Amino acid sequence: MGRNKWNISKLDGQTLAYSIICDLLINSKDNILEMNELIYLLVNRTKKQTITNNNKKKNIINFLRSNYGGFKQFLELYDTIDIILDNNNEYVRYIKNYENDWTVIDNFDDYYKKND
Repeated sequence: MGRNKWNISKLDGQTLAYSIICDLLINSKDNILEMNELIYLLVNRTKKQTITNNNKKKNIINFLRSNYGGFKQFLELYDTIDIILDNNNEYVRYIKNYENDWTVIDNFDDYYKKND
């Protein structure tokens, strides 16, 4: 059984896909797109990238399916991306990261002792 040989590393493909997905979502109305539309836009945006497996031209969705089990499984790796099911339609939403505005408290007692 032969090994699949991609011309890009798993990290490079992941970085490429995630950065484009975030860009598409951030620049969409309300940071949300229908899943099929997002897939279409992602494939369209990456079609000039040369992605091959065993010297055969593939698209970014083939890469994600092969390395992560599918597009949805890839999206589920990220806390900044949410998948919403509404009336049998799937939507993908970018969640803005507000962690700089939050204080993480591991132990409430220690927090109150320091702030008394």
